[in-house]
Amino acid sequence: GSSETGLRFAEIAIWPNASTRVFLRYDDGLSRDNAALAAADRDVALKSAGAYRRWNERLGTLLEIGSRSYPGGVDQEIYRVEQSFYMDRGYEAKLGGWYGPRDGGNSEWLAYVGGAIPFGESTRFEPTFFYSQNGLPGGEEWRLLLAANHRVGSDWEFSGGVAGGRAHVAGID
Repeated sequence: GSSETGLRFAEIAIWPNASTRVFLRYDDGLSRDNAALAAADRDVALKSAGAYRRWNERLGTLLEIGSRSYPGGVDQEIYRVEQSFYMDRGYEAKLGGWYGPRDGGNSEWLAYVGGAIPFGESTRFEPTFFYSQNGLPGGEEWRLLLAANHRVGSDWEFSGGVAGGRAHVAGID
């Protein structure tokens, strides 16, 4: 089924100028990370468009809007914002989140705080803490992600990470 193999994430982007990136994104992470959705073999991929603007050497903003369809014909729009703060020597802090209204008033939201810690010339660690409410009773979730990013030359970049936390698991029809 689709929970076993398939495309998890894809993005196409253009840079109209050196400080602006405009993108289209496909993200099927929720279908693969949510135990109930994966067990039910449900696809709830997010399809979105957005832009990132680096305002100056210290500040950058990401805005994104998208949609996904849950089982049972429930469509949801997603609105995301992220603010990046760039510091000396490659350190970075991020604050962001998204909001997803749902039919019936069960809106979802997620907030996160994270950053980047450089390690040498081409490697950085990116710890991030996520807290969310999925709109269901007892639906509070939290996760801690520790990702690493390693750049090889100017054309290749490798990333990976580990995550853990508390997820709310509800049945999916």
